Amino acid sequence: MSEKVDVYSFGVVLLEIVTGKVVNDQHGHLTTWAKAYLNTWARHGYDDKLFTDDVLDNDIASDAARYLKEMKAVFKLGVECTMMDPQRRPSMQTVLRRLRQCARWWRRFPCFV
Repeated sequence: MSEKVDVYSFGVVLLEIVTGKVVNDQHGHLTTWAKAYLNTWARHGYDDKLFTDDVLDNDIASDAARYLKEMKAVFKLGVECTMMDPQRRPSMQTVLRRLRQCARWWRRFPCFV
């Protein structure tokens, strides 16, 4: 066990929060889907509407405009944390620093700061 295993697990949690999807469902494994989606989304110029329609949890999509930048950042970070090669995953210190950059989102949930 290493820090990179914890990073992977935390990345899965980030993806679950943003998407509202479970790790394994009828569409396959969440991390596999998220990586494939990120590639598709990149080919479409990171279109906000595509992200809102296809990725965000329906329960938060209606409020997405307020925190869309932060939600996109958390989704991308979740994908990076779940890279198959542990060496390509960020450290937990890097993950924390990047989450703190989502300052507006964290101010909404002050217990996490």
